Amino acid sequence: MDICTECGQKIFCLPDNARCRLSGISPLDMDECPCGHDEYDRDMCIPEMCDEYEEGELTPHEDPAF
Repeated sequence: MDICTECGQKIFCLPDNARCRLSGISPLDMDECPCGHDEYDRDMCIPEMCDEYEEGELTPHEDPAF
């Protein structure tokens, strides 16, 4: 999946703790957006415009290791 800024510039690196709340993984490791915000361009993520994008450590109820 392509990761882009709001202006359309590609992003090639995200923080190690970046993830999509719906999939639980980094957008860099995903093939398409699980939100389906844009039915014509599901293979693009714009973190600054997505409510499901977050950065930070998993809480115990989100972490499958707990």
